Amino acid sequence: MKASKPILQVKDIETYYGLSHILFHLSLGMEEGEVLGLLGRNGAGKTTTIRSIIGLTPAKSGSIHFGEEDITRTPPFVIARMGIRASFSDKRVFGDLTVKEIWRLAKEL
Repeated sequence: MKASKPILQVKDIETYYGLSHILFHLSLGMEEGEVLGLLGRNGAGKTTTIRSIIGLTPAKSGSIHFGEEDITRTPPFVIARMGIRASFSDKRVFGDLTVKEIWRLAKEL
């Protein structure tokens, strides 16, 4: 069996909203072909984790790698062009679309 390289590696990130410390030393990784789910109660940091990965709420410390590239300080529009995107569940944006339609739209971007 061929060893896979991580396509996404988040190492020891810490993220804040103003003075509020939200993510404490968060690390996770994912290899090609894997699916990663974030589960937790409201306020546990799921959305902040995604926002940190895509650059909308940059981590103050730690690192985020996509393949071999360090994207920790990369602007969100560049990260999106690399293929890392997020669609949050704000009903005002995709309120009339089904989950299947949203996934289809994401594949076409």
